[in-house]
Amino acid sequence: EKKRLQLVVVSADGGSDNKSVTMQAKEALKSMGVVVKAAGIGAGAREVEATYYPDGKNLDSFEDLPDFAAGEIIAEAKNLYPRKVKR
Repeated sequence: EKKRLQLVVVSADGGSDNKSVTMQAKEALKSMGVVVKAAGIGAGAREVEATYYPDGKNLDSFEDLPDFAAGEIIAEAKNLYPRKVKR
């Protein structure tokens, strides 16, 4: 069976309206082997870092999201296929 990278990048411009439901969804994905990363966008989303700790980060703007997502994909690919991904 081939290993496959399953990654969800969550982005939010504010805190969760229901943190317990958010945490349940995050844990359900993780239990299926999905890597969950989160990006809070702007000052209103600082709570994202705490909610998704250690997999959350706050970004200055949506312009930063593609670079964040690409970096996370590469990092997880290195974990999954360490010999195939150039350092």
